[in-house]
Amino acid sequence: MQTNKITKALSVGLCAVVLAPSLVSAKEFKDVAKNGPHSWAYGYIDELSDKGIINGYPNGEFQPNNSVSLEETVELIKGLLSPSGSEIASARAKYRAILEDAKVPEWARDAFAIAIENNVFSEATVKEAASKGFIGEGKNKLVPDRNTIAVYFARALKLSATGDETFLRHEDKSSIPSATRGYLANLVKEGIFSSTGSDGRFEGTRSIRRSEMAKITKLSYDYLKLNKNKTPELANITGKIVIATNISNVDTVIIEQSNKSTIQLKVNSNTKITSNGTTLKFTDLKPDQEVKVTYQKAGNEATNNVITTIEVTNSAKNLVGYITNRAQDGFTAKYRTDDGKVDTSSVSQISTTDTATFTLANNAKVYSLGVETRANQLQIDDLVEFKTDNSGKVSEVVAYPRNGRATGEITEIFYGSTSSREYIKLKLQDGKTYTFYGTELNRNNPFYNNSRLFDNLRRGERITLSTNYKVVTNVGNDYRNGQNLTGRIERAYEERNGFRLDIRTFNRTIETVYTDRYTEYRENGVGRTQLTTRDFEGREVSVVRDNGSYVRKLEFLREGANFAIRARVDGVRTDGAFGQAGLTYFLRVEDSNNNYMRNGDTFELSTTYNNGKAMNEGERVDVIGTRLSNGEWSVSEVRSAYDGRIIYGNFYSRGIR
Repeated sequence: MQTNKITKALSVGLCAVVLAPSLVSAKEFKDVAKNGPHSWAYGYIDELSDKGIINGYPNGEFQPNNSVSLEETVELIKGLLSPSGSEIASARAKYRAILEDAKVPEWARDAFAIAIENNVFSEATVKEAASKGFIGEGKNKLVPDRNTIAVYFARALKLSATGDETFLRHEDKSSIPSATRGYLANLVKEGIFSSTGSDGRFEGTRSIRRSEMAKITKLSYDYLKLNKNKTPELANITGKIVIATNISNVDTVIIEQSNKSTIQLKVNSNTKITSNGTTLKFTDLKPDQEVKVTYQKAGNEATNNVITTIEVTNSAKNLVGYITNRAQDGFTAKYRTDDGKVDTSSVSQISTTDTATFTLANNAKVYSLGVETRANQLQIDDLVEFKTDNSGKVSEVVAYPRNGRATGEITEIFYGSTSSREYIKLKLQDGKTYTFYGTELNRNNPFYNNSRLFDNLRRGERITLSTNYKVVTNVGNDYRNGQNLTGRIERAYEERNGFRLDIRTFNRTIETVYTDRYTEYRENGVGRTQLTTRDFEGREVSVVRDNGSYVRKLEFLREGANFAIRARVDGVRTDGAFGQAGLTYFLRVEDSNNNYMRNGDTFELSTTYNNGKAMNEGERVDVIGTRLSNGEWSVSEVRSAYDGRIIYGNFYSRGIR
């Protein structure tokens, strides 16, 4: 039966049936003679038919000008791949569903399964072929074009997708798709396709004739026989890894050599990856690792540029980046090499070059703002400065949260100038000194402004900073047991004995606190029990802390219980408030946004630390706080009404009336 000669290119990846079932040898084909018009194909047809690779029609003809169907093409490719019985059975089972859905003829399913398994084409291509009419019978059946045939044969022979296109001397070279050219160039180089094609043209969009298919099939077998026992040529290089990733389902390493040139190499299941005698996985390869590589320099696509051994000779690096995921024994980060020139003194994230998952070394240390912690306690988007050892494992991590608090002793203060940025240095819990920065440079102003954040601070004082990475957002003393914190709960997490709550305070920072079985929960003066995370998220609360970040009492607030007022400082008194030297400020309300506080009302704000006056008599300030259900008030923030700066000190309100 003659196949309809409708051709169409398939998405790079298809073809398959035998060249017609019958047992007629070439010598008996009535339409193929040794001296006839198809004499050029006689020898190919003769040999392949004698071997039973191709057949003729029952009427004794070969019909050399007929088109070759997809099923026939894939069947021929299966012969080139020469799979074992177990390989066929495994592939059939693996791709059974897609072959059934595509209605691939039963006799061709072995070939299709093996072709998919060997990356001749993909499952998606089979679906496309079925939907467009390449598979099955019918008067409108399509057949693959020569562009597609070239791609599939090249893939079956493991030839590279990139080749020397000077081998292509076809008059219609410009019309050959870029996806075909590299494969075709290598087919021409190996003598399987002609460099000039038919009458000087490749004619990639027409179907391939049975006579042409016999030729390229015979020459493909010759190529496989010639290259079967060829000894590979090996090459050795040293350099550093630019990237190790998967490209088109192939594990790939790009290496920068000492002359700054790069080479792209492949890793397969036979590649041996080591470091200091220890076997590594492909995922252990990271950018900037120094490596010694042996790879196969010449061969077919399956072996060309494939690494045989790769030894990681040095993985010790200083890196900086941001946490994207964390685990018990490591974390994933987007990062770059820390060459000492990376500016991490901004609230804006630095540019990164790579993303990878890192494993902690056995003795690794992890710190967050000077406090030793664990990798799984790091937060997403934390700025991390970390070191890897020679094996590529992380030996030390120093984290700076997006919203954090750092408590330590002041070792140095620089108040800034028009050309230099203000900063403060603290000796934190781990005994190391950390630098934190004041205001950032305004892009519309070439000069730095002094935020006055560090005014009245003295070297040797113990202080707590609210931070956004390394930028100071607020200055205050250490937390004091019994101090109120108010804000809205953004996220709640159920833990073993209580909840972890992320509270966005009314100065826009995130404070994390923890409840336990001793925490008292109240709303409208009534105790609350049997709470879930849903009861917390989105609610405004006031918490009284005990033992650092643990909550002694949590009160759910009415929506709108927060207040913002402008007040005038009527007086300042130095006293022994709360058992230690402190300051009390007397304020009078001048403007209020609620009915609970009226113009003319007076109240006191007290701080537990006397480090000089933060507010002066006559100064006007903006006060933000919350009215609790028992009628008491909690003040969370005081800002200068003049320049918006946050006033130093943690205040306690008294006497609002």
